[in-house]
Amino acid sequence: MALDTSTHHSKNYEKFKFLINNRQTARTHINRLKDAITRNPAILAVQPILVNENMEIIDGQHRFTAASELGLPIHYTMVKGVGIETARDMNVLQRRWHMDDYAYSYAKAGNVNYKAYNQYRREQPGVSGSILLCVMSDPTNKRGQSMSNDFRTGKFVIERDQADIEDMLEKLRNIKLVTSGEIPLSRAFVQALLLAEQNEDFKYADFFANLKSKPDMFHRVSVVRDGLRLVEDIYNVKKSTNLIRLY
Repeated sequence: MALDTSTHHSKNYEKFKFLINNRQTARTHINRLKDAITRNPAILAVQPILVNENMEIIDGQHRFTAASELGLPIHYTMVKGVGIETARDMNVLQRRWHMDDYAYSYAKAGNVNYKAYNQYRREQPGVSGSILLCVMSDPTNKRGQSMSNDFRTGKFVIERDQADIEDMLEKLRNIKLVTSGEIPLSRAFVQALLLAEQNEDFKYADFFANLKSKPDMFHRVSVVRDGLRLVEDIYNVKKSTNLIRLY
């Protein structure tokens, strides 16, 4: 028998139920969905949630919550007999968009900033998308999540000169070489180095010379403050005067 895949809609939120053993909803994802739906309400009709005959939500808890909080109709498709096993399998099959997917899409639409990002990605295969985004952005303007959100929503704008971008990429290649590439460069470290260069007392040549002599000092950092502390510690090696403070 063919499945009925017709789509319905309703603002009677009370009739929908969450599966007890489904995954928990994430508030950050709900908020991102609300922003996306506000910009483009057609998302709800294009991607209806999936329910079973008991009106239990099999796929689309976050979309349901976002739409209901915005007071918008819930678009849904009902398939009888589906349950938690289907919910788990659907999440395994789904592939989220990554940075390069967004870049490809916006570049195809003609956005020159994403075209430039794609070119650097091709030319710098050893540099991750998130690090490249840092290098192309003004470190004093943005931080992690806001930078990523702008990139996903098509708001990314190159904020640094091409010469500055290429100079920093060269510096990162050299840092990887002297540290044997054993410790991956994190976005937090790159942001910290970019911020350090805003300090008129910071001389990259001194930092790099000390790093070459003591590569074992280098370690992975996950937050910018720790990155600034790392850059400062390496920079101040063997110095009794002209010490620098970055945090």
